[in-house]
Formats: sequence, structure tokens, C-alpha cells
Amino acid sequence: MEGGFVTLAAPVRQDDYWLASLLHDIGLLVQGFFFADWFERIVRVANSDAVSYHRAELDMAGSVTHELVGELLMMKSRMPERLVVAVASHHVVGDSPAPLVALVHVANALVKELGLAYLKDEQVDYSPAALESLGLNRTGVRAVKGVLEESVVGQVKQLVRQCMHD
Repeated sequence: MEGGFVTLAAPVRQDDYWLASLLHDIGLLVQGFFFADWFERIVRVANSDAVSYHRAELDMAGSVTHELVGELLMMKSRMPERLVVAVASHHVVGDSPAPLVALVHVANALVKELGLAYLKDEQVDYSPAALESLGLNRTGVRAVKGVLEESVVGQVKQLVRQCMHD
């Protein structure tokens, strides 16, 4: 199935992609709201060590990551398995990620590269398996990034500024 910049091995429902994209970091919200001190410690370590939030989280807590928290919350909410898997594995996609997992992984990394993530200048790491499963390489990612920079980034930043001042 062809779709713009990527090639999907199997169709992905638009609502699945929408929900997985919105919910992939739901574990961060749980950490931030219910374990604010822990969340802030991870952010400090990520910033001071110049690593990703996920890397700092792994170094500090091992397997208890925002992905695991998100996975448990999604399971408790009885979300479809395909969405649970996308949330649970958006950083560590495995050797043969499902198209939805690969899309969420690459979109997550692109947001960071575009400077729209929570942490400023967060380290970005694209899974080669995710890129391959979407028929992408670094040149293709740069092309997608260029299109998004021209069409979306300015609008998102302006919207955020407006929301912060109103």
C-alpha cells in the first residue's frame, strides 16, 4: 500500500494511527501527574547527560518506562491489542515492527527532530527496522522533515504560543 513518503506492508486504519499517535506517550502523563518528582528527575538526567528521556528512564529505572506504564493503562482500558502494542513498543520496535508501530516510532522521532517535543534538543534515534518496514531511509526522513518544516512547524509553534498567552 503506497502512502506519500512511506510504503506500508499492510493497511493501517486512520483511527488507529490517530489514537496511537495521541496515546503513545500516555505513560509520560501518568508519570508527570502522579509521580512528578520522579518525572522531573528523569528530565534533569536527560538534559544533563544529553540523552533522550527514554534513555534516562532506562538508566534510572530499568524496565519501568513510560512505555510500560502506557501499556498497562491501555490494557486496563481494554484498548485493542494493536494500539496496546504501538504504545508499548514505540521506542523499542523489534526486528519486524507492525506498520502501526513503525509509523508511531518514526512520527515520534520526527517530532523531536522538528523541535516540537517536551525536551529541547532531545536525542533522536530512528530504528533501522522501523525505517526499513516503511521503505524509508535517512534521505527519505529528511524529505518528510523538510515538508513538515515548511507546512506545519510554524503553525504548531504559533498555536502553542497563543494557547500559552490566553
